[in-house]
Amino acid sequence: MIHHPEYMKELLKKHIERSTSAYEESLLALALDLYEEEELDQMIEEISAGLQYNDDLPKALKEWRPSAREIISRSRRSEKGSIRSLISSPRSYTTYAATALLAFLLILVLNYTPKLQYSCRTHAGEGNLILAGANTCRLILDNGCSVMIDSNYTGEITRQDNIALVKSQAGILEYKTIAAPGLHQQSIYHTIATSRGAYQRIVLPNGVKITLNAASTIRFPVVFTSDEYAIEVDGEAYFESPQHVNAPWQVITHSARIEVVKASFNVNTYDNRMASTLSSGELIIFNPYESLRLQPGQQAFADDAGQEGLLGAIKIRSANIRETLSWLGPERIFTHVAMRDFLLEMERRYDLDIMNMERAPHQYFSGTLCNGAPLSELLKLLRANGLHFVQQGNTLIFSRQQQYPSHEQRLASSLMPRSHEPTP
Repeated sequence: MIHHPEYMKELLKKHIERSTSAYEESLLALALDLYEEEELDQMIEEISAGLQYNDDLPKALKEWRPSAREIISRSRRSEKGSIRSLISSPRSYTTYAATALLAFLLILVLNYTPKLQYSCRTHAGEGNLILAGANTCRLILDNGCSVMIDSNYTGEITRQDNIALVKSQAGILEYKTIAAPGLHQQSIYHTIATSRGAYQRIVLPNGVKITLNAASTIRFPVVFTSDEYAIEVDGEAYFESPQHVNAPWQVITHSARIEVVKASFNVNTYDNRMASTLSSGELIIFNPYESLRLQPGQQAFADDAGQEGLLGAIKIRSANIRETLSWLGPERIFTHVAMRDFLLEMERRYDLDIMNMERAPHQYFSGTLCNGAPLSELLKLLRANGLHFVQQGNTLIFSRQQQYPSHEQRLASSLMPRSHEPTP
């Protein structure tokens, strides 16, 4: 995603043209730390010739070309950490700084948790690194045939009826209408599945934008004859409604049906759970017993009830949007995360097989990890915090005895078990 230069240039181009969505602006703000100023200036120079502006924008703005320094400076002064505009009114940064300091002190005093930190940096010259998040997936056609989509391939992949599937230079899979629909259309479905260690960005025929996380699957109609448009999801995906669609569409999970008109939201069904987190718009969550309306900043959550695999009742709670969506950005944020859940996510992200996971220490921690860090850096971090295991290729085998080395005591002690399991 944002660590791919072509996608970064796409974000910069849309930002300069004033055509980015709020989500794309937040991604751009996160991505600025991944590139040197010279690299950004070069990207801006490369995209300048192809800029396309809305006719309503003033001529002076269309002729203006920002520098990387201007974009970076203004993004870091933004209230919410995203780029709102390159032309903005002055703000009282003293007030913001005082508020931020007070909030920081309150967090330290009232909500202290151990920290697991890793700084995102470019790992140049190491060679043959196992990196998280490759742009590779599998397309399964309605007739059962499947196509492996290589990360380096661009161009048309397949076409059915009047719809073609094309992969762009930025790695996005996009369905495009190439002709008028036939007279006797039948519903045609596609399935796109990512393996462990992969993700994929997709634009569906009705304009819905999806980012599909590792070890996830979506099934959706390519050619559809009914008024209802439903997308089935298993795993994790982030959805964005197209601006021009006013008719409701649906997302189907193993435990609930989500009705959408215009919204941006995350759905996570890993590990027999269901969590739908709304960042903007409005959602209605249905199950066989009830319907619940979700507002921005809220999460609908259902966990395993322990009875024949059935899920418990759906509950609504406040959500940490920044943490929930951090899998989309350069750094993955963890807050009060159990070691088992952390290791399961690392299995998916790095295509690992972890054996004897129950021998890992039962503890909770908070912190950040770089989404683009190689496996070698993750293993160093685990060992530095007292986890003992043997690596055989992409298999980690945990040993029975977990002891914290004395020379790492300060770092390791920050990951000691909490006295009780935190309340969600």
